[in-house]
Amino acid sequence: MKLRTHLIILVIASLLPVLLFASAMIYVLSTQQRAVVERGLMDTARALSLAVDHELDASITTLQALATSEYLDNGDLGKFYEQVRRVQKDHGNWTNILLISPTGQQLINLRRPFGAPLPPAAARDSLKQTIETRQPAVSSLFVSRISGAKLLSVEVPVVRNGKVLYSLAASISPELLGRILLHQKIPANWIGTIIDKNKNIIARTRSLEQFLGKPTTPRFAAMSRAAEEAVWQDVTHDGIPVHAAFHRSALSGWSVGLAIPASEVIAPVRRSLRMTVVGGVVLFIGAFGLALVFGRRIARPIAALSSAAAALGRGGKTPQIDASPIVEVNEVARAIEAASASRQRAEEQTQRNLDRIRALHEIDLAITSTLELGTILDLLLEKIDLLLPHRVITAVRLLNTQTGILEPITCRNIDKKEWLAKMLEFGDRKDSVARMLVETKAPIVVSRIATDPRTRHFGYVMEHGAVSFLGLPLIAKGEVVGSLSLYGKKEHEFSESEVEFLSTLAGQAAVAINNSQLYEETKKQAAELEKSNRIKSEFLSVMSHELRTPLTAIVGYTSLIQERILGGIEAEKALDKIIKHAEDLLNMINTILQATSLEAGEVRVTPAELHPTKLLDDIKSSYDFAPKKGVNLQWDYSEDLPAITTDVAKLKHILQNLISNAIKFTEKGTVTISARMTEGKFSVLSSQFSVEKPQTGPTGGDGTKQGVETQDPKLNTQNSQQGVDFRVSDTGVGIPKESLPVIFEMFRQADSSETRRYGGVGLGLYIVRNYTELLGGTVQVESVAGSGSTFTVRLPCEWHNAVSP
Repeated sequence: MKLRTHLIILVIASLLPVLLFASAMIYVLSTQQRAVVERGLMDTARALSLAVDHELDASITTLQALATSEYLDNGDLGKFYEQVRRVQKDHGNWTNILLISPTGQQLINLRRPFGAPLPPAAARDSLKQTIETRQPAVSSLFVSRISGAKLLSVEVPVVRNGKVLYSLAASISPELLGRILLHQKIPANWIGTIIDKNKNIIARTRSLEQFLGKPTTPRFAAMSRAAEEAVWQDVTHDGIPVHAAFHRSALSGWSVGLAIPASEVIAPVRRSLRMTVVGGVVLFIGAFGLALVFGRRIARPIAALSSAAAALGRGGKTPQIDASPIVEVNEVARAIEAASASRQRAEEQTQRNLDRIRALHEIDLAITSTLELGTILDLLLEKIDLLLPHRVITAVRLLNTQTGILEPITCRNIDKKEWLAKMLEFGDRKDSVARMLVETKAPIVVSRIATDPRTRHFGYVMEHGAVSFLGLPLIAKGEVVGSLSLYGKKEHEFSESEVEFLSTLAGQAAVAINNSQLYEETKKQAAELEKSNRIKSEFLSVMSHELRTPLTAIVGYTSLIQERILGGIEAEKALDKIIKHAEDLLNMINTILQATSLEAGEVRVTPAELHPTKLLDDIKSSYDFAPKKGVNLQWDYSEDLPAITTDVAKLKHILQNLISNAIKFTEKGTVTISARMTEGKFSVLSSQFSVEKPQTGPTGGDGTKQGVETQDPKLNTQNSQQGVDFRVSDTGVGIPKESLPVIFEMFRQADSSETRRYGGVGLGLYIVRNYTELLGGTVQVESVAGSGSTFTVRLPCEWHNAVSP
């Protein structure tokens, strides 16, 4: 066999793998090319859908602001007509603004003078949806009954007191959507299409006038019904085979489609095939020797380039390509690596932009959907943490409008309890950065905390790795409501775009914070007003009931005596009853005066040494008679109870109130009064009351020492290990569990029916609680409805005022 034959065979043997490899590469590249095109189509369709949603969302936001107009509150549609006319001038994208009743009748149409007769609104799905759901809606394409033009509509409900009064709509020309598509700089040979919920074309980059309002292709319509987004192959109305992708908007229900001619997708493959054929012929003719010499040197770097190209096509990270003796191969390798790095940076930037848009949207939702301050701040700090490329410590301080102090509220990426303690310890200094933010209303950027004099107080956060700083004022309605601090854990100069975005985020959060604070203030005022009205109503109700009975009896008996209907013994009995009712009224008034003095802080305390046994003996002597019906009084106390220092009159009043209550609410049974020594700690109490210092002086009949010297109006009990428990138990009606938390409030008994049945103004237990706390003690109640109650008053043996003698 000749050498030439061997060379031919060798060339064929050498070239055949290359040709096979090239064919495989063509197939791989064609597949990748199609995948890249489809992925690019889908990404672009999403971006177009996002741009359309942004435009619609801006229109909805403006309409919602108009829907809050005070002119709609008072029904002044004429002034509202002028208001919406001014708004339309600032929104050139709106062709008309309409106000429609729930029945579909137009009330305002800017294409007609106010007051001119108007036809019913054009039938469209968005009007019904807005009325029924009370949510904004976007219409499908419809024909105006006045202008005859094909239009789209964005509608929001006007709700007052939970009722939809109107639908406020802005008409949009389909040309607006066409301009949005054109602004996205879609290649001229690509076709962008938007279809409405009825699958009719409402925007198109080509021949919009020809196809506006016509149904889209059956394939596109079916795909948009079946999925939120998809990629498919189709034939346009123009008869052009295309590769297409679409994304359906959740806001409007419209589907944004993008198509590229199939010929453009296949063209690179065809070019590659032609090049392969030509190259094969050339190689067969002239590359016998070169194939033999350089084949191996070329194959290896080409394979590496192929792998890198495939990775680049998949969107992944390209592998490291080793240096080759062939300059061109190295240049291609560097180009692939540069393209990979550029693509990765572009994808990261795109993702950051989408994350920022999403964060702003979620903050907007928080403003409109929640008034919970904690939820708003958590969302704000969470979004900042996710969006910044490096880890930061974030903290929020809010301005107390009453004190003017910046109070620490919450933080992230640092121990909250420890941070709050440090901030409270540090205080609100005038030279602090947070105070600078409030005064200047401008961001403060520090790339290196350690060398900046403004951050000399940042020792605590520096201990936790803080290196750089960005401070932002939280401004709502032109007023600072707080500050947002970001502490970076590496040296970082916050870029202008980062500061601008975070300032926008902080501004939106400030609006939400301000709304939350206004809401909480409104709730607090409403609660205080409700409580004030309730107390007033209860007082009037109780007093009218309690005064009526004794006054009626006094007037009745007085009239009988005056008219001499009663005489002798009967007149004396009537006078006794008059005196009894008058004493009841006097006691009632004294009780009210005592409660009023407690509320005003005018109660005087006269501490003196007291032997509890003598006090109980004195009280017991006043109950020697049977108090009522079948109530039996039992006294259980030791003779060797220790002396205590307290206000005798107030302790006596406490016990008499509890005993009287027990007797009143016990129809038949036992009331037990007991006293015992106790061990325990008594908490310190301070209050604004007048105090008299115990003095050595004459001993009263009850064995107490009287005091007369007035001291500073503050008192204080100290921790004491010994005390006395005074306990009053009964077997009466008891107290329902749900009433226990409120029985010590003013004008309260177990319930309103008990007030009418048993009488009394409902101040006894209120006085008991306040007197007990004033004397440094505590009062507890245990009760089961129907089984009786037990009240325990615990007083310390030693009582001290807050000022030394």
